[in-house]
Amino acid sequence: RYFNRWQWLWHKGEIKQQISLPDSIAAPIKKGDTVGKVTLSVDGEQIGVINIKADKGCDRLNITHTFVWLLKALFYL
Repeated sequence: RYFNRWQWLWHKGEIKQQISLPDSIAAPIKKGDTVGKVTLSVDGEQIGVINIKADKGCDRLNITHTFVWLLKALFYL
């Protein structure tokens, strides 16, 4: 079923993608949060939107984490 659908789109015209990402994302980020999107179109007609999801979570940094990271980087700990 999907093969026929994509084959039809291929013959209809070129599939174009537009990736939309914000300039920055505020932490904390949880695994699965939507962080952007990909818009698919054929001959200027939008055929779908795919959300870009975070693969991993990320905590907000604080001064303690930043200082420990800096020490590890400087002294190869």
